[in-house]
Amino acid sequence: DPNSEIRRYGKKIFEMNFKRLFRFFFASQFPKLALSLRLRSTNTLASDYFLKLFIDTVKYREENAVRRNDFMQILIDLKNSKEGLGLELTELASESFLFFGGGFETTSTTITYALYEMAQNHEIQSQLRDEIEQVLNENDNNLTYELLSDMKYLNMVISETLRKYPPIPLTMRRSTEKFRIPNTLLDVPEGISVFIPTLGFHHDPKYYPEPDKFIPERFTEENIQTRPAFSYLPFGEGPRNCLGMR
Repeated sequence: DPNSEIRRYGKKIFEMNFKRLFRFFFASQFPKLALSLRLRSTNTLASDYFLKLFIDTVKYREENAVRRNDFMQILIDLKNSKEGLGLELTELASESFLFFGGGFETTSTTITYALYEMAQNHEIQSQLRDEIEQVLNENDNNLTYELLSDMKYLNMVISETLRKYPPIPLTMRRSTEKFRIPNTLLDVPEGISVFIPTLGFHHDPKYYPEPDKFIPERFTEENIQTRPAFSYLPFGEGPRNCLGMR
């Protein structure tokens, strides 16, 4: 139901205006001051809705002994374990909120752009369809996570979609120590925020010739090895990369 409550509030997470944009950048640059001012960079209606939804869900599962094999259950088990680290419900709710938000719009956006490119490139569309039909026919039409992972051309198409249309066009990180940018005289001081231009890397012809063209073969194993690892960053990189990569 496109008009369901969770759908409406999910969309509000991504509604942006100047006020929210200002709060987001203020909180990222002055986190302690933003915390003392109780500054909220997320949509108030959306965050309040998901906080209540999380607390009500935890209460229902615990009172009715309901267990499910999902992310929510992992958080509940963490809360109730001896190693719970004293995490409050609101902290666990924020993890749930991040998990939901990170997979909500980004996934639908990527699928939309992939389908758009399939409509523009019929040969790619046919090759992709042949692979999907072959894999399904060989496995009695039982689709699993493992089978999806084995669809090499499908993964190449998705990777090229994320290259051309990264849902998050830049990645922000805070430096933990002074760093000299290689081949320059420029130092990045400790504690400063750095914006990494994902979209710029993905459209740099030095790494991706004819960057405006949709070419899934850029992501064969052989071609991947010819590029620097950090020239492709749809999920960021390192220990704080995006869970959505899976």
